[in-house]
This record gives sequence, structure tokens and C-alpha cells, in this order.
Amino acid sequence: MQANLANLSFSGQENAPEVLTGGTVTIRNCGILENAGRAAVSRTAVDSIYFEAGFDWDPGLSIFLEATREQVLKNTIIHISISFCFDFSLRKVV
Repeated sequence: MQANLANLSFSGQENAPEVLTGGTVTIRNCGILENAGRAAVSRTAVDSIYFEAGFDWDPGLSIFLEATREQVLKNTIIHISISFCFDFSLRKVV
């Protein structure tokens, strides 16, 4: 992936090898949202990133990930929110 901080975006990747199943994952709809997140501890405004992941082994499933990062004393805290979206129209009835 390539980050472009000038336009607050980063590139996705199509059909990247996915380690757990041996399938592929496509990363798309990537972005950086300036001051759109909230730090987990201090609750101050921080930048967040987001992207959507789709998998070849389940074309009806999309996973959306949003993450923020915060430095507290000498510790880095990363907060990740994950949501799932299912497209049941792509499911086969057996």
C-alpha cells in the first residue's frame, strides 16, 4: 500500500494473498480522516484511517475497519473498530 498524505489517502490492493485461508483479499475505499477520531484514553481529536476488505472466499462479505492511534506516556494505544456487511443476494440457497 502507498500512502498519500497530501490528499489524505492510501491505495488499496486487489487480490493480495490472504494468509489464513490461502485465498485473496481486496483492500479498497481507503482514506485518512483528519481529526475525525477520538483518542481512547484522552478523548482528544485524532486522525483516523479506514478501509474496506473483501475476500474471494465469501463475495457477499465486506469488512470495514477504522483505526486511531494515541500516544499515552510511553505507550502507544491503537483503537480498531471493525464492522461487517453481508450481501445476502450473493448467497446460494441449497
